[in-house]
Amino acid sequence: LLIVAAGLCKETGFCFFGLLAGWEILAGLLERRSLRNAARLARFTALMLLGSLACAVRVWYTGGTAIDNMDPHSNPIAVHDDRWVRLKTYALLHGIYMKLLIFPNFLSYD
Repeated sequence: LLIVAAGLCKETGFCFFGLLAGWEILAGLLERRSLRNAARLARFTALMLLGSLACAVRVWYTGGTAIDNMDPHSNPIAVHDDRWVRLKTYALLHGIYMKLLIFPNFLSYD
């Protein structure tokens, strides 16, 4: 419940879904018991469904990444013509968020 609330508030909360999914995958690779792997698969599936649903609700509520109320100078990447540039930029930002989740040594006050 707290992870969903975090995801609805800030993008860093969505990175935690990926962190939990990664832990489940790594634990599944290290353990060979089929009964526990079935439970792990159920947890992983529930985690992915809940994370996808929370992400869809946030995109619906915020209107996605549209910048209708901002000029292009405020966020030039969002209006960049090349989709590949936008994709790499968003991936970099979420990678930085994931790094902050794992190693919270410095947090900016934005």
